[in-house]
Amino acid sequence: MRIIILSSYWLLLTILFSCGGTSASSGAQINLTGFTELAIPGSNAHLVTKKDGSGKMIEQGIVRGGQKDGPWTIFHDNESIKSITTYINGILNGAHLEFNNRGQLEKRVEYLDNNFHGLYGEYKYGRPLKEINYIKGVQEGPFRIWNDMGKLKQRGTNKNGKLDGTLDYFDDEENKIMSYEYQDGEVLSGGMLE
Repeated sequence: MRIIILSSYWLLLTILFSCGGTSASSGAQINLTGFTELAIPGSNAHLVTKKDGSGKMIEQGIVRGGQKDGPWTIFHDNESIKSITTYINGILNGAHLEFNNRGQLEKRVEYLDNNFHGLYGEYKYGRPLKEINYIKGVQEGPFRIWNDMGKLKQRGTNKNGKLDGTLDYFDDEENKIMSYEYQDGEVLSGGMLE
């Protein structure tokens, strides 16, 4: 076990130093096997495309310096868009969107330096299921959760990753049935409503 840990440590150091430093904000090099590359005039970037044996699109994006840099698109078997993700220097930065094979939004995530930053949302048939706000990877601000029928189920607020403020629960008719007051993750008061 100790040999495996030491070997992993040395492998990690070797990779970090061979990539030109120990910066945590440097992304991984992309394996371009199976991709075609097209130089983008006036830049050091390339448009790379991967297709299957029948010529259907699998994925496409911008590569600069061996790393994903810009929008990156992955396709369903029917060639509709499965996901669009934004990278800067191989690191998740900006929007990430996921769609079902009918083009309906299923997930929306905003990133900053590989951390959730902004809205994290999950959707089904175009209706929201969950929307949570983040700042640098920590839940911050209002959040809402819906049931599969699109009815509000829960609503609250986070501060520094902990419940803070009012947390409300709703029944299938969106009538408020429970309410709690939180401060810094601790329940102050609340319970079932009459």
